[in-house]
Amino acid sequence: MDGLRKDLKGKASFLALNMDDGVGEAVAAKHKIPPGGFVVFNAEGDEVMTSGLPHKKAILDAVEQASQVEGKAYFDKVAKNWEELRKAMFSERVRDFMVKESHVTPDSVVVDVGCGTGFLSKGFVGIAHQVIGVDSSEEMLTQVRNNLYQAANFEARNGQADRLPLDDGEADLVVGNMILHHCPNPLAAIKEMARVLKPGGSLLLTDLDKHEHEEVREEHKDLWLGFDREDLKKRFELAGVKNVEVKGTGESCCTTSSCGGEIKVSIFLVRGTKP
Repeated sequence: MDGLRKDLKGKASFLALNMDDGVGEAVAAKHKIPPGGFVVFNAEGDEVMTSGLPHKKAILDAVEQASQVEGKAYFDKVAKNWEELRKAMFSERVRDFMVKESHVTPDSVVVDVGCGTGFLSKGFVGIAHQVIGVDSSEEMLTQVRNNLYQAANFEARNGQADRLPLDDGEADLVVGNMILHHCPNPLAAIKEMARVLKPGGSLLLTDLDKHEHEEVREEHKDLWLGFDREDLKKRFELAGVKNVEVKGTGESCCTTSSCGGEIKVSIFLVRGTKP
């Protein structure tokens, strides 16, 4: 354990071993921790919880919360420069594809989860009745309010993908771009997004195909290295979403790694309907 604590020092907010029920497993994968035990470490590599505690879920909840705090800090830091960073990674064609596939109407209430500086919201405010942008980063929310201050039908709210600040059935359409690979528990996030949909409402998410570029875990705080398309389709179905379709967008996300060389990963869309 001493060697493990030394190796982890300064690399994580919290770390726990053995995520066998899926909650927080992305955090364990980030640091290549094999199953075995429930020891939790803080950012200094100090043991803060042990396997002797009776409530395993409380430990996993702590790890999940810590990973979200780490991601929020990253997006707070890059918010002012996010538009430039985003333009270098993927184009407006991703948004155009999403809007086209959404079948949004002038009566639609649209929720943009993980709205950031308003990349998707900008495509919907000129069509929909109302657009609600949700983000956990206050710095991102400041930017999106500045970017969309002229849109009377736009509202920004603070919240997370798995704890949305909306009532049941408040939205006709829920959308999100590149958010799931930042979610500790993607299934929980999908269930929460389905919760706020009206019956017959649609959920559309774009994300990255599965890849092996481990460096993005540290450089962009990605918790998941993309997703297998069929696996994500199954998660939609497990969340109670029906008529699930998966489509390639024809676009890719590109970035330059600090290790040298360009990373290029294809982007796909998953769409489904709440029964």
